[in-house]
Amino acid sequence: MRPDNMLEAALRKLGNRYKYVKSLGEGGFSNVYLIKDSTNNMEYALKIMDYDYLQQILKKKKPTNIKAELNIIKQRFIKEASFYKKIDHPYIVKILTVDVIEDVGRGIEVPYLITHFIDGKSLKKIIEDNGPLDFKTALKISENILSVLNSIHHRKVIHRDIKPGNIMIDNKTGEAILIDFGLAKDKLGETTLTISGQILGTPAYMSPEQCRGLKGLEFTTDIYSFGVVLYEMLAGNPPFKGDGYIDLCHAHQEKQVPNIMSLNPGLPQGIEKIIYKAMAKEPKDRYQKAGEMLSDLEKIEQEPKIAKTGKSKEKQDDHDAAKTGEPKRKIRKYFIYLIGIFAVLAALLLIYKYIPSSGTTYNYKENFDLATRAFEEGKFDKAEFHLSEAGKIKTTTELNDLYVRMQEKKQLELAKQLAAMNKDFQALEAFLKGKAGAKDKIAECRKFLDKYKNIPQNDETKLIISEVNQHVTRLEQYEKHIADAQEYLKNGELNKAYESLKWAKDINKTPGTVELEDKLFKESVSALEAHYKEAKYGEAEENYRLAKAIKPDSDLRDLEKKIEFLKGMPADVKAIHKKGIKIEQNKQKLWEADFGNGIVMVYIPPGPFIMGSSRHPGPEEYWMGKTEVSVVQYRKFLNEKRSNYPEWMEKGSKFNLETGSDDHYKNQVYDNYPVVGISWHDAKAYCDWLSGKTGLTFQLPTEEQWEKAARGTDGRMYPWGGTRADNTLANFFSQSPKTVEVNSYPQGASPYGLLNMAGNVEEWCGSEEDPESPVARGGGFYSNDLYIRCTARIKYDPSTRNNALGFRLCLVTKER
Repeated sequence: MRPDNMLEAALRKLGNRYKYVKSLGEGGFSNVYLIKDSTNNMEYALKIMDYDYLQQILKKKKPTNIKAELNIIKQRFIKEASFYKKIDHPYIVKILTVDVIEDVGRGIEVPYLITHFIDGKSLKKIIEDNGPLDFKTALKISENILSVLNSIHHRKVIHRDIKPGNIMIDNKTGEAILIDFGLAKDKLGETTLTISGQILGTPAYMSPEQCRGLKGLEFTTDIYSFGVVLYEMLAGNPPFKGDGYIDLCHAHQEKQVPNIMSLNPGLPQGIEKIIYKAMAKEPKDRYQKAGEMLSDLEKIEQEPKIAKTGKSKEKQDDHDAAKTGEPKRKIRKYFIYLIGIFAVLAALLLIYKYIPSSGTTYNYKENFDLATRAFEEGKFDKAEFHLSEAGKIKTTTELNDLYVRMQEKKQLELAKQLAAMNKDFQALEAFLKGKAGAKDKIAECRKFLDKYKNIPQNDETKLIISEVNQHVTRLEQYEKHIADAQEYLKNGELNKAYESLKWAKDINKTPGTVELEDKLFKESVSALEAHYKEAKYGEAEENYRLAKAIKPDSDLRDLEKKIEFLKGMPADVKAIHKKGIKIEQNKQKLWEADFGNGIVMVYIPPGPFIMGSSRHPGPEEYWMGKTEVSVVQYRKFLNEKRSNYPEWMEKGSKFNLETGSDDHYKNQVYDNYPVVGISWHDAKAYCDWLSGKTGLTFQLPTEEQWEKAARGTDGRMYPWGGTRADNTLANFFSQSPKTVEVNSYPQGASPYGLLNMAGNVEEWCGSEEDPESPVARGGGFYSNDLYIRCTARIKYDPSTRNNALGFRLCLVTKER
């Protein structure tokens, strides 16, 4: 494969010191090449960021500014290189050079790096070729890699991509080398190489928290991943298999690690416990340090004497051939998986700075001529060097004159640079005050810093550089707060999202913060509505306060009414409200539940009342029908039961569908009249049917429940009070020759707002099992005022039906 244009550009920048040998393939977001140093014939690996590949990824993600995204990636490479280069460990591939190639045509800088070349195979390839490793070999590899993890964790670095493909086994030494720090994370600085919105890592080896995309990963995520690697070394395959990312992440989070001893019984006792601990679902349950895991591995028996159960190389090859339909290819190739961080350049190196070759000497005239030429070309460093060399030979007036001229020209050049810098700084300040996004502002700041990174330092330039760096820090903090707010919002943590948004707004109020603020406000209102439906007062009130804090000038009166409505709501009311049944308050500020078809139930609170003439502790909270059951409500029941009459009701009976007032059932004019001709059994059957329809417990009221609902707690004679009945308060004593509509006589309502508790129709109460029951309460349209008192009761046989006998519903939400 011929080297591409970027490779040629890199080799040119390196002064053609290195020669291209061959391509080593692709790694992460880059292309990797084998190169040879012509000065010592040593081979190295050159890794160049694949700009076009990254651009394709970003185009699929559709960011607002691809160039800015690429610039951010480059800058993150720079940060990661800063801590990676500090790590000097025998089992980490060594980075030698980091720089950028300037692509003038596209106006971009493409990073590249050079590392030592490892002549070896990846652990992944070794396992694929040979199956499970013996314990002694696996232990040696574990010692190397756990030693690396112990070292990088001590430096607050998390690798985040521990896997067999990132572990190379050196052919010469047999040592395991950890490579590819492309996902490495500095825990203190929180820098990470990512493509925005992606969870990076390799699913087969990712920890549960990494699968969930959580922030604030701990060092234990590397421990978990190495636990997977250890399992694969000893079993030949990772512990979990799946068709894709979702399957694998589900397994990491939910499934138990398979017992490795059942796959390879020849392993020493105790190895399964080490793997289980390393791969614990909760980070706190894992080894907290790599050294602890290594210590446990070294304690168990290192050379098991039971025959190895892994497949032989030949059998594995046969198996693979059968599976793929072609012989397994055995290719020995030298390959290098280099550091994926691609950390590039904290500052461009001064290339081509003049340093004379070792042993080269010039006389006075040669040095003076070289200094003069360099001065005229504006190469002041080179000019100063030769002036110094000439001055060591002799001191002359012409040397002094040239030095003075050079200093004057340097001052003039500096003045020009300062003028340009101030002009650019003013333009940058104006840009930062504009409406551009934080990413674009950061990119402009970095562009400014890069442009003036080599300007001579004085108080003025230091101050400007410092201010621009502060802008970058501030905007990066803004970006982090915005990202945190978006993540919290996504996870439904609205209060945390608001706190992060506040921090972001304090730094830089932009259209982005306004948009996020609108989303958060809508989510708060939606959450309030959801909690309102579930009758969760505390949560709803918290959402109300949050919505008010986000937009204090908004009209939230409707939401405030809902909060007030939930405040102090009893448990029974909450139970009904949570089922999606509409709840309102009547004039007595008691709750009414609307079940549709005209069925409205009124909440009766617990507490003592006067029953008969004695004070009674009273029933627990319950609900009572606001009116008697109407004809239209009962007809719906009959329509569903028409071909399946209860066994106690003879088909064709006198009171089957007619009650002496046949129109009550057939004429819609009477839909809103109370149903009559109802036996106790008929009434109970209706309650049972309605209970089955709603999943709630409807029943006939006990006498205790009926009387409290009728007279309240003050012992009044009639539902409306102590005043004797008249034709404005109740339908009684032939005020009407028949029943009236169920919502009649509102002036005669009970303390709880229940209608027709006196007169109109008698209402069934009690149970058949009670020797004092069933009875009818409230009197009917033909009763005199004595029999419509709240305490009046008439006992009937359960099968009794007449044209003034109906019923009212009772609802309980707790088991009695």
